Amino acid sequence: MKQVKPLVYLFAVVVCSMLLVPPSVTHAAKPSTTEAKTPPPPIEMTIEGFFDPSFKYLDQGDSNTVDKGNQTAEVTVTTIAKQIVASIGATIYFDKWTGSAWVQVGSQTVSASNKMLFNGYAVFGTVSGYYYRARTVHWVSNNGTYEQGNYTSNTILAK
Repeated sequence: MKQVKPLVYLFAVVVCSMLLVPPSVTHAAKPSTTEAKTPPPPIEMTIEGFFDPSFKYLDQGDSNTVDKGNQTAEVTVTTIAKQIVASIGATIYFDKWTGSAWVQVGSQTVSASNKMLFNGYAVFGTVSGYYYRARTVHWVSNNGTYEQGNYTSNTILAK
């Protein structure tokens, strides 16, 4: 029992000394925030994309919008066919939110030949503080048949 008392005293001394030492203060850099110049766009309760399952060649497609900084955004697209097709791609319509409506501010078509899977991208200019999104039309052409499906990407606030 006598050995327990010295351990209790030692523990009490360590705890008290920790309470007397001032905590170190670290100043982290504040994250940069971009102030929106418009209210955010409304959340649309729609299907992001539609691809007719009865299509012979076009299977699916999607797109993603990323703020790249320096007043640019990159839209990546993926279009998938059910087999190798003569032509495959996507047309990207880049939209800006005005505070009351989406307005198209750019477009670009990206494509490839003789593929089943297509990945592409386009870069668009942005203005800090505005919301942007991409509407993409994914398409294939093969043996005289043209098929297309639509997709709407995520929304970003440009930095």
